Amino acid sequence: MDADRRLIEAIRAKDARRVRAAIAAGATVGGEDREKSAVHLAAEVGNQEVIEALPRAVVRKMLNKLDAADRTPLMYAAAKGNVATARALIAMGADVNAPNSFGDTALRVAASDGTVDVAKLLLEAGGNLNLPGRMLLTPLDRARERPTPQGRMIAALFTRWQEAKAAAKPVKRPRKAGKSPALRRKSKPARRTTRSGVK
Repeated sequence: MDADRRLIEAIRAKDARRVRAAIAAGATVGGEDREKSAVHLAAEVGNQEVIEALPRAVVRKMLNKLDAADRTPLMYAAAKGNVATARALIAMGADVNAPNSFGDTALRVAASDGTVDVAKLLLEAGGNLNLPGRMLLTPLDRARERPTPQGRMIAALFTRWQEAKAAAKPVKRPRKAGKSPALRRKSKPARRTTRSGVK
């Protein structure tokens, strides 16, 4: 069996030791021509130890790359609800808002296929709720369309998150009509002086 095949089988078996052995034997970690790389497969399988067993430089190179299925590794972790894997990818530098060819992000993928926990993690890492993807649907739109308890919980999480952000914004108070304090100071008549002092 060649090293590439051994690497794929080791990733699917979630065996970090065998992953390292296959890489030492010369397995190719990066995908060619947008094929699914070992990084994409490891994110889909969802094992943090396997992700960490892959060469760090190759993982960083593949973090925001789209594969033949038009997904980044973080999108695979989001779809499967793999919180630990998603957290590891984000820690390595994955862009939470990296879009695919339709504009879908990991947060939108989580809204349609993932779990509340992974959606919350992506929000906390800077996921943008307002980025439209396929059919111009935002992550919130997609969560509302999902007819499952998980979809309803994610929609509720997104709604609460938006409300909390709106409440945290400072309210701009309108200025009172009339001159500003600086203008009022400037417009005061100048005091005249006489020989005997101020008049």
